[in-house]
Amino acid sequence: MSSLFPGSFIPSLQSSFFNSPEDQFRVLMESIHEMRFSMLNKSYDNSFRAICLSGIKTSSNSGTSFNRFDAKLDSDSRINITIMPITKLNGNIPTFEGVTELEEVLKLIDLYSSVFRGKSDFKSKMNNAPQFGQIVNCYLTRGSIAKSDFGDIRFKAPRNLEIDKEIVALAGIEGIESIPRVFSNGMVGLLGAYPSNGFPNGNEIVIQGSVYPHDPIKSDKKIRLRKEMIEEYIPARDRSLSSEPLGLRLMATSMAIKEGFYKNTRAYRHNNPGNIGNTDSGANVQYPTLEDGIRRQASYIKSVAAGGHRAYPLGKKKTIKPYYSEEIAKNQKTYGGKSPYLPGYEFTYTGQLDQFVKIYATGARSGNSYLSTIISYFKENGISINNESKIQDIIRLNK
Repeated sequence: MSSLFPGSFIPSLQSSFFNSPEDQFRVLMESIHEMRFSMLNKSYDNSFRAICLSGIKTSSNSGTSFNRFDAKLDSDSRINITIMPITKLNGNIPTFEGVTELEEVLKLIDLYSSVFRGKSDFKSKMNNAPQFGQIVNCYLTRGSIAKSDFGDIRFKAPRNLEIDKEIVALAGIEGIESIPRVFSNGMVGLLGAYPSNGFPNGNEIVIQGSVYPHDPIKSDKKIRLRKEMIEEYIPARDRSLSSEPLGLRLMATSMAIKEGFYKNTRAYRHNNPGNIGNTDSGANVQYPTLEDGIRRQASYIKSVAAGGHRAYPLGKKKTIKPYYSEEIAKNQKTYGGKSPYLPGYEFTYTGQLDQFVKIYATGARSGNSYLSTIISYFKENGISINNESKIQDIIRLNK
């Protein structure tokens, strides 16, 4: 990592830091507090450049996330982020060079967070926060770089998108679910800006393909059915879809599980277990009975499988634009702190399950959990499918 502290860290100390918890962490904390900038004599104005380390797990630096690695908003609507100065440091300070494990990356971010926290000198507009790996211009309102006293670090509003690619690449480590970048054939890069969409700094994310990167698809995910699914949905399904193949019934059921069919949800209140027509904007579609809602699920899925739904154009290129979900933004607890900034996708639609899911469900675009739920539920019921299985084949399956 050429720009970041070359030769500043002793490898043996890195090993002890990552393998010993409290005592080694304390030693490194003392080192980082005692460090000196080798370039301090050039920083007469107490200004320096740094890389944003917040947002690695969810890409949410708006301040609304509950994830501790994301940016936070203070009472004055200022954005607080963890930063990494782009300056050669003296002392045994760890860098990210050569780090390939999730735990090591997060421990290092924690370390920097304990000393280098920067506050915006502008108020948050919910879409103007720097993203993970973005370079920002910082300065001290009190303290002194020359004395290694980082009393009050502020950063300016970014005027353009400048990224440290080596830091951004850390988000590609297995186990880190982050999307402040574009994935294309396994490569990390950046797309151009679309300022009108409300994305941070106008930065869009488009994934080439239909599988969210670095989120393993599971076939053994434990599926726990809620009381409403067991006592209401499944009996109604068996009454209304009694003559349909098992594959169609399991497909509708797994989608109802993921859509959240239980009391006080939109799916439950409106007898619409597939949330068909229920949108992020708040629009809802009501069915007279649960059986009617399940029959609508079945007819929708069959229409897609037959190539009769224009949102699923068989054999043609499908483009899903990046999207800001107000539903996710307003319900952060429900969505587990997931970023409301959802990536786009580009692929040729052939009826694959992973393609179907990305088109069908907005929330499914920021991970593969929806896909894993369907595949695992089928497996629990004795049928093996995968992400490339075709909808038109799945709904005809029987044991």
